Amino acid sequence: MWVTDFLSGLGLFSLLAWLGPDDLATRFAARLARVMALWTVKDIRLPNWGPAMAAPLATHGWMHRAMERGGLAGICTVPCSGAI
Repeated sequence: MWVTDFLSGLGLFSLLAWLGPDDLATRFAARLARVMALWTVKDIRLPNWGPAMAAPLATHGWMHRAMERGGLAGICTVPCSGAI
């Protein structure tokens, strides 16, 4: 699991480095990473306050079937539910 997440992150990092720091996609990814990091800290420090960074219960069945099938849909669920 760790290897898959590491290689996915390395690939994304390589793409963004290739695009350069002034590219719109790079700026968007950096801002999104900051928001998600703050949201994660909020979930750790204040777990009962506001929405949690978790997949809705209604999507668990779909994600399980997508991971069993494999393909792009299964890859997209790896960061959220791969360890589950």
